[in-house]
Amino acid sequence: MSHSEQSGRRLIEDFFPSAEVSEEAYRERYGRTPSPHSVFTWWARRPHAAARAVVAATLLRDSEATSLAEIYDACGRRCGAGQRVLDPFAGGATFPLEAARFGAEVHSLESNELAHFLQRGLLNFSQAHRDLPDQIEAAGEALLEDLRDQTAHFFPGRDAGEEGRTIAYHWSREVACPECDGELSLMRRPWLSKRKGSTLFMRRRPDAAQGCYDVRLVRNGEPDDESSAWEGRSLRCPFCGHRVHREALDALMVAAATDRLLACTTSKGRYKKGRKQFHEATAALVPDPAVLQAAIDEDLAALGETLPAVVLPRWSGVTNPSLYGMGAHVELFNLRQRAVLVRLCRLLREHHDARAATHGDEQARAVTAFLSGLIDQLVDWNSRLATWISQNEQVGRGLSGPGMAMIWDHVEIDPVEEAPANLWDKLDRIVGGVRAVPDLDHRPTVRRGDARALPYEEKFFDVIVTDPPYFDNVHYHVLADCVYVWKRLALRGIFDGCFEAECTDGVRELVMNRHVHGDLQAARDDYAQGLLQALSECRRVLKEDGVLSMIFAHSTVEGWATLVSALARAKLDLVAAWPMYVERQHRPRGMRSRAVNTSFVLVCRRRPRRPARRITWEDFRALLEEELEVADRIAPAEKFGPHTLGRTLFGRAVSRCTAQDEILRDGEPLALREVLALITEFIDETLGTDSWGVRRG
Repeated sequence: MSHSEQSGRRLIEDFFPSAEVSEEAYRERYGRTPSPHSVFTWWARRPHAAARAVVAATLLRDSEATSLAEIYDACGRRCGAGQRVLDPFAGGATFPLEAARFGAEVHSLESNELAHFLQRGLLNFSQAHRDLPDQIEAAGEALLEDLRDQTAHFFPGRDAGEEGRTIAYHWSREVACPECDGELSLMRRPWLSKRKGSTLFMRRRPDAAQGCYDVRLVRNGEPDDESSAWEGRSLRCPFCGHRVHREALDALMVAAATDRLLACTTSKGRYKKGRKQFHEATAALVPDPAVLQAAIDEDLAALGETLPAVVLPRWSGVTNPSLYGMGAHVELFNLRQRAVLVRLCRLLREHHDARAATHGDEQARAVTAFLSGLIDQLVDWNSRLATWISQNEQVGRGLSGPGMAMIWDHVEIDPVEEAPANLWDKLDRIVGGVRAVPDLDHRPTVRRGDARALPYEEKFFDVIVTDPPYFDNVHYHVLADCVYVWKRLALRGIFDGCFEAECTDGVRELVMNRHVHGDLQAARDDYAQGLLQALSECRRVLKEDGVLSMIFAHSTVEGWATLVSALARAKLDLVAAWPMYVERQHRPRGMRSRAVNTSFVLVCRRRPRRPARRITWEDFRALLEEELEVADRIAPAEKFGPHTLGRTLFGRAVSRCTAQDEILRDGEPLALREVLALITEFIDETLGTDSWGVRRG
C-alpha cells in the first residue's frame, strides 16, 4: 500500500532514509560547516541534518517520498504551517529550530536554566535584526581587542622573542610526601608531540639530595617512570619509598596538591600553519600571584559580584575532580585562568552597557547573548580539566561528558593569542552559527518547565519531536553548572528570568542517578517513574491523530526495557524504529559501548482501544526472521561499522515487541527484560557476533 493510500499517516511511520540521514549527519558533525551548535556549549545535541530529516518526515502527511531529496522537496518552506510542534526536552534547541524552519508553530520546553537561556538565544534573540551576525562580529572583535590589551600583564611570557608567541602552558599536579616532604609528580601524560617523524616528551629525573625532580624535553624514545609517584592507583615516593594508599590519597590531594608548570608551547605566525615549538618552563612565564588576585578583586568589585560559591557534588565516577582537591567550580581553574575568565565577564558586562546606551536594550541583549558563547569556550577549553592531545598538538575540551574526569596534568592556553581553542576562532564560529540560523516565520515559544507536568491543554499538539535524557548517559545539570555560574557572573540582571538561581536545578533533572537516590534500584525506579510521567503528559497533549517522534540510544537491555515499559504504560504504541549513526566508531574518551554510536528514531502514536494481543515466543521469533530481511535493506552504509545490521534489526524487533501485550513461553508471559534479552540472543545467534551493541546485563 502506498503512503498516499493510507490517509493521514505521517511519512516517518512508513519510511525514513536512515543511510542518507546518517551520511549527512556524520558530515555535519565531523566537518567544519557553520552550525548553530557552534555558538553555545551543550551536550548530546543531534546534528541539525539529522533533526531536520526527522522533523520533516514527521510533519509530512500522505507523502510518497522515497529519498531525502524528495522529502525536502515535498516539505518546501512551510510544510509545518498550521501544525503545532512541541519539544518537551529541548536541550540545545535543535528540534525546535528545525521545526520552526518549516513554518510550524513551535513550543520549546526545558527545565535546565542554561539550556533555557541557550534556547532563548537561538530561537528568539537570533531573529532580532537581519544584520545581527555583522553586529556580533564587530562587537566581538572590539571585546577581544580589549581583553588582549587588558590581559597582557597576566602573560609576561606572551612574546617569546625569537621563539614567536607563547600560546600554551603545560602544568602537572604534585603533592608533598607526608614522610620526607619530597615532591611527588602526578603527571600522567608526558607526551608533547607524537607527530609522524617527530616525537617529544617530558622526562622527569629525581634529585634525591634535594627531594625534588627536574624536567627535560627529550626527542624520540619512550618516557620512563623513574620520577613518577604512581604505583597503580596509589602513590610511592621515589625518594623515601613511603606509600600513600588509595584510601588516603583523596585527603592528601585536598590538603596539599599544587600545580607545577613544566613546559610551554610557542608558535611563529598562525599556529594552524606554523610548526609549534616546545620549551622547558621558566619562572618568567608566570606573573606574581598577587597581581592576578588583585585583578580578580578589582573586576569583581566593578561587577558588584563575588566569585561563584557553588560546590561540585562528590560523586565518584561522575565528578571525580571533587575527590581530589577541586571541590568548587572556581577550583577547576588555576589562578590565571580564573583571572582571564573574570576579566572577560567584566568586559562583556561593560560592553553590553555601552551598547545598550547607544543601540537600545533589545539589540544589546541579542549581541551580548551570543557573545556570552566566549565564556562557554573558556570554561570548556581553558580549565584544569583541559588536556593536551599530542597526536595533533591541540587542546582537548574538559567538559565532553558524560561526567567530569579527573585530569592530573592540564594545558592552559593564552586565549587571545593564535593558540588552539582561542577566542578569535570561537568568535568566527559564533558568527557562522548565527548566520546558519534561518529567518523564521514565527518565533518559537520558549518556556522553562518540567516535562512531567506540561503547561499545555489536552490534545494541543499535532507533533512532538524530542530527544529525551537516556537513562544514565549524561548528567546534564552537573556539566551545565560549570558554564552557568560564570555566565551568571556576567549576565545577571541583563536577561530577565535567566540567572536568578545560584546554580541550575538538578532536582527536576530526569536522569538515573544512584548518588542522589542512595542505591541503583531506587535510581532506576525514579527514572522509570519520571519517564512514565513525561510520556503520559506527551500523550495527553498530543492530538488523536498526532505523532511522537523521539530519538533514543542506550547500550543495555535495562535501558531499553525502561523506555519500552514506560511507552506501554503511557498507552503509546511504538509504530516504527529507524536507526541513525552519527558518531565516529572510535570516539576519544567515548562511552562504554559501540551501541552509543547508534541512535534510533522511535515513532509513537496514541494507543487505540483494541483487544489484548498475545503471541508465543516461537511465533515472535518467526517474525524476527522476516524483520531480518527488512533490516538488511534499510541498514545504513557499511562505513558506519560492521555491526549496523544487528543494531537495525534490534530496533525493528523492539518495535514488533511493543505491538504485543504479552509474549508467552511455555504458556507463561515473559517479562519485558526477558523478551529483550531473548531478542539480543537471537541476533547474536543469527549474525554470529555478540559485539553489535546492546548488552544483556
